[in-house]
Amino acid sequence: GLFTLIKGAAKLIGKTVAKEAGKTGLELMACKITNQC
Repeated sequence: GLFTLIKGAAKLIGKTVAKEAGKTGLELMACKITNQC
């Protein structure tokens, strides 16, 4: 029912946020390594 829908949406949002955060983190590390921050 509704609970399953909310749980599914939360999981999807969590995945998206994690992916974006991971991408940002990698970019930050790359610019620190190359000293281009």
